Amino acid sequence: RIKRGNAKRFPNVSITLAEQLAVHHFHLISGLVPVEDIKRDEVPRILRELMVDGLIVDYVKMIPPRLKRLIENTRVPSVWLNARLDSACVYPDDFNAAHAATVRLIEAGHRRITYVSMLNDGEESHYSQRDRRCGYEKAMREAGRSAEVLQHGEESMGGLRRDLEKVLSRKRRPTAILAYDDREAYVTVTAALSKG
Repeated sequence: RIKRGNAKRFPNVSITLAEQLAVHHFHLISGLVPVEDIKRDEVPRILRELMVDGLIVDYVKMIPPRLKRLIENTRVPSVWLNARLDSACVYPDDFNAAHAATVRLIEAGHRRITYVSMLNDGEESHYSQRDRRCGYEKAMREAGRSAEVLQHGEESMGGLRRDLEKVLSRKRRPTAILAYDDREAYVTVTAALSKG
C-alpha cells in the first residue's frame, strides 16, 4: 500500500484492508513514498524493492503525473483509493452525498444554508472539494434558493472564522451550515459560539 503524508490519516482503512486480504490469504505491506522521492529522477524504493501481487495507492491530492506513470510502468495491478481517475480507483460519491445532505436540511425547513470549505494552496486540489460544493449548489438551485459558499486557503482558518462571524452576525443569517469536513465544522462551531 503506497501512502502519502500522515500514515495515521485513516487507520481504520489499513485495518479493514488487512483483515479482508487475510481472509483471502494475502498480506498487507504498507510503505510511504516521500514527496522528495517522487521529485527525483528515479523509481521510488517501494516500487524497486518490494515483491507484491498488487498495489493499493493512497495518494489523493494533486497526484504527480510522474508517480502515476511509474506505477503504470511497473505493470503491477493497482487500485487508487479516494482518487477519481479514469479507471482502477475507488472513491466516495461526494457529489450525491453533499446533494443529499443539503436536501435533508431543506426538508427540515432550512431556507438559508451556507457551504463552508477550506482550499489547499488556494485551490480545490481534490475532486471531493469541487463535488461536495457542486452537490450543495445543485440542491439549492433545485429548491429555488440562493447558494452561499465561503472558501478560504488552508492557512487562513482565522480568516474563515472572521468571515463566518460576519455571516452569523447578519440579520438574515444562515439557518444551517454545511461544512466540507471536520476542520470547517470546528471553525464554524467556534464562530457560532463566539456569537452566542
